[in-house]
Amino acid sequence: MRTFSSYIQKKALLSLMFMILFVLVVIGLHITHDQYISNVIASEKVLDNVDIEYADILNLPVSYGTSAWLFDANNLSSIIGYVDYVFVGRVKDFIGTNYEYSYDKEGNIIDSINPMPYSVFNIEIIKNVKNNLNNTVEVIKTGGLRKDGKSVVMVGDNTLPDIGGIYVFYAIAQKDGTLVLTGENRHATIFIDTDSNDIMILRSSVEGSKEYSNLVDAFNSEIVYKRDRYIANDDFNLESVK
Repeated sequence: MRTFSSYIQKKALLSLMFMILFVLVVIGLHITHDQYISNVIASEKVLDNVDIEYADILNLPVSYGTSAWLFDANNLSSIIGYVDYVFVGRVKDFIGTNYEYSYDKEGNIIDSINPMPYSVFNIEIIKNVKNNLNNTVEVIKTGGLRKDGKSVVMVGDNTLPDIGGIYVFYAIAQKDGTLVLTGENRHATIFIDTDSNDIMILRSSVEGSKEYSNLVDAFNSEIVYKRDRYIANDDFNLESVK
């Protein structure tokens, strides 16, 4: 009995050690991701490849990288609970592409030819769902035109949005107040029954759509993830107290 008991204890200890190691790895990935995004915003102020038309970018070949999330990227309530802002918006403009280089422990650039692109857009807010943003916001989307201008790279099951397209956006506010889109599907098409450009008509049409109804239901049952949270520079409440 002692031998069997010792075996059970050793097995339980090994299982506990494995669980602790797994949690540390996941936390490490999460911290690295947050730091990586912050470095992009802090270190890259100059947009590149600004002479390439966005319509041409959309026609380039696309490669896809893998992604891992601390939330269920296939569960809308989980996505909403993780992010800081959820809103329906229309893509007004493509501003350009920022590039972030990866570095080794000695501070040397690992790949100077293929740095990670980050696409920057202006979005007109049609309807806020989670928290409130001002009428027009600037968002950053992981992925986009490669530095050589010959192809596009995206992360996970993702695409670049169309100019004029109306989507649901899920965004995280960074320490400096910038908004970064997140989730496996960082923007999702919403279908409306009008071609009007009037914001009030668009809002009414959005509110009557099935996609919006599903979005509100998911928001009302959001699965909140505990993490450090920040306020966007374009937060309506922040603007009102300036």
